[in-house]
Amino acid sequence: MPGARSATSDSAISRANELWVLNSLAVAQPLFDLIGANPPFLIAHRAEVIDVLVLVATLLLGVPILGLLVEALAGVVGGTFQRALHRFSMVALVTLALYPVLVRSIDAPEAVTIGGGVVGGVGFVLLHRSSTTLRELLRFMAPVPIVFAAIFLSAESVRPLMARSENPALEAPRRAEAPIVFLLLDELPLYALLNQELEVDAELFPSFARLASDSIWLRNATAVHPLTTIAVPSILNGRRARRSFEGSLRGSKEQNLFTWLGSSHRLVVREKITALCPPEACEELVAPVAPGVRIQTLLRDAAVVWGHSALPRSVAGTLPSVDTRWADFAGAIEPTEEGEVFRALISSVDGGSRPTLYFLHLLVPHVPWFGLPTGLTYPQGRAGATLGLEDMPDVFRRHLATRPPRKGPLLGGRERSLEPWPAKLAFQRHLLQVGYVDSLLGELLDRLEETGIYDRALIVVTSDHGVAFQPGEHRRRVVDANLRDIVHVPLFVKPPFSREPLIDDRNVESMDILPTMADALGIEIPDWVDGQSALDDSAPRRPTKIVVDRKREHEIDARLPTTWYGLRLKNELFGPHPSWDDVYALSSRPALLGRRADAVAAEARSDLSYRLLFPEWFADVDPESGRFPAYVPGIVKATEAAALPEEVALAVNGVIRGVGRTFARVSDTAAFAMMLPPDAFRAGENRVEIFALDGQARLRPIAAGHWPAVRPDSYGLPNR
Repeated sequence: MPGARSATSDSAISRANELWVLNSLAVAQPLFDLIGANPPFLIAHRAEVIDVLVLVATLLLGVPILGLLVEALAGVVGGTFQRALHRFSMVALVTLALYPVLVRSIDAPEAVTIGGGVVGGVGFVLLHRSSTTLRELLRFMAPVPIVFAAIFLSAESVRPLMARSENPALEAPRRAEAPIVFLLLDELPLYALLNQELEVDAELFPSFARLASDSIWLRNATAVHPLTTIAVPSILNGRRARRSFEGSLRGSKEQNLFTWLGSSHRLVVREKITALCPPEACEELVAPVAPGVRIQTLLRDAAVVWGHSALPRSVAGTLPSVDTRWADFAGAIEPTEEGEVFRALISSVDGGSRPTLYFLHLLVPHVPWFGLPTGLTYPQGRAGATLGLEDMPDVFRRHLATRPPRKGPLLGGRERSLEPWPAKLAFQRHLLQVGYVDSLLGELLDRLEETGIYDRALIVVTSDHGVAFQPGEHRRRVVDANLRDIVHVPLFVKPPFSREPLIDDRNVESMDILPTMADALGIEIPDWVDGQSALDDSAPRRPTKIVVDRKREHEIDARLPTTWYGLRLKNELFGPHPSWDDVYALSSRPALLGRRADAVAAEARSDLSYRLLFPEWFADVDPESGRFPAYVPGIVKATEAAALPEEVALAVNGVIRGVGRTFARVSDTAAFAMMLPPDAFRAGENRVEIFALDGQARLRPIAAGHWPAVRPDSYGLPNR
């Protein structure tokens, strides 16, 4: 009997080790690689030491412990069943480890790559049964998961989170006594704010024009990198950009804006993608999340990321999207969050005696797009957050015949589409969200005036980088064709006790912002910066700009262009001096907008049907809620692919409100989406109809399809 117990114990130990090793190859190591290469994931979760350790322990032990518990229960039935279940677990883990490798290595249908993974898993188990060498190899590999974890914890994106005390000490107090308001916007290109004369478009953006009328507008400012995690540290520490994330993390040994002013100023700070402000010196604008909730969200999001990277497309397509934010993927996309954070900043502004640095990194007008110039927001769920900029918006994949690979920030998405119409629609939504930012900026300027600190404050408003809307080009990865769109950003500096406007087109780069602030405050520029003050006329003029991308440095002429693609696109779509009515009127057939549908309708198309992805949005519109269904995505289906319409029109309560081209055609289905003006809907229920356009621009009604219903909460929307 003792010998039997020993054999059973050895068998249990062997089974545990096999699950331990295979799990590390299929689950733990792939996630360690992804998270370690993407610091914003941990930063956005505000991960503490305990959070990271729990994540590591869960990835290493979660599957093995669960597997052993299930196998122990199976042992009650019998040893044969227990062994069979263990072999099945091994097949599953090997398949999960092989499948992503096969997807990256061969261009084959999903069934082939899945089958290849399963064949590999079965072959591994058969070899395991017959080969003593393989079993010994697995025993020898027992320390490997610990090595994986050690490499992850020592990575430059994780190590600083484990040693927060490494932040540099606060510098000696400065003589500066002026309050400072620093608003750092995200993904706002300069061209979005400009009219044809290269002035701030005061018709669309009155608050930016108001600020420009009191400020030094450094119109030729450029970002040093297209990635927030590298661009923002350069802004905050005045150093040239580098290719690593090192400067964006807690524990960075470099001085920065917060350590420089921390002894002289109260620091009211909200960082979202970086973590540079010493925790002991900074007041958070938003309340910290409870540790239990924080860890739960981190583990849930890690599972979602792993699912997108390791599971078959058909399964991964049902998971929450990972392409619009860095945390809480399964939660609702709440467009009000950034507005609430902004208003928390406004509420914190006071006329107190101690000078204060108010710093807010606001994640707009960055995707997801949800804001309107009136301050209203619109629901969008997962409905193409970067519609027109990816090969296929996630929300449409659920309804089309095939599902291309799902990609996003953590997964290296290509983020480009060759179709011009959805790219134009994407730019329209972006511009509307810039209008939303303008409305928020107006609230801030009003608050500064009300508290009496506007005149004596140093106000800085800029963006980390821009964004491109060129079909066939990346949204943010720099190439020669889109470089100007991405690197030119707005930069307004209002010095204390000055309201004299000035437009200055000298060469300014992100690393120059901090020394320019020092000059405006009348204090010595730190000796650790690489940049120079844009207010110093004696400083040497740099003849070129340097933009660092992931692969190389781009050196471009320092002169401000008179036009570039993004500015031409804005003028082409909306005119040199547009109103918001002109922006809403983006259409493939502008002459049809505002007409009664029954006046131009012809016979119905019986070979077509359509489905709105979110019909519930229009069942009970409440103008007082602050949310408005301005965005209307849907799918049109034909009896055969050749019958798909090139254009569709959308009527609300009998009036044509949108006309656009179909896109993302797959088999017999195509997508459509439109932005509608706020006056398109009435309170209560609204009737929405879809029409196909023929060659004579006649409208042919399309019947609503009866496809499987879409649950609102499956797209991160609250049930209403």
